[in-house]
Amino acid sequence: MTTRNRTQSVLIESRLSELERTRMFVTEFCLLDHESKPVEMFLHQMVLAVNEAAANIIQHAYAQEPDHSLELILERADDHLLATLLHHGDPFDPSMEIRPAFDGTRSSGFGVYIIHNAVDEAVYGEWVDGRHFIRLTKRIWRTD
Repeated sequence: MTTRNRTQSVLIESRLSELERTRMFVTEFCLLDHESKPVEMFLHQMVLAVNEAAANIIQHAYAQEPDHSLELILERADDHLLATLLHHGDPFDPSMEIRPAFDGTRSSGFGVYIIHNAVDEAVYGEWVDGRHFIRLTKRIWRTD
């Protein structure tokens, strides 16, 4: 079965209250294909990863300053979904990643951990226009 490739994007304001709209955008995009629905776990993991990435950009790249935006681009291909989040905030350096402490001694580091465990690949870098990005790739699980 072949799914037609498609792309949609949305601008998100740098406010945590925008995360609900972000989750709805990802959910609606994933469910748009009427021929083959993604498995529920796939959908939950992709929504969670995008939500965590957007939250990290708002909280860390923009230091919770409300007068910024980020762009979310979703791309669907036959076998995978790409979510690219672009922003003008501070870049994330994966080599400086703080691992979560599961013993409760520290509350930081869980967002990146969740992202990396929810998707097949997470890549950080600089876009051609100078914005910073995180690109999440997840192979699609289908119910055919």
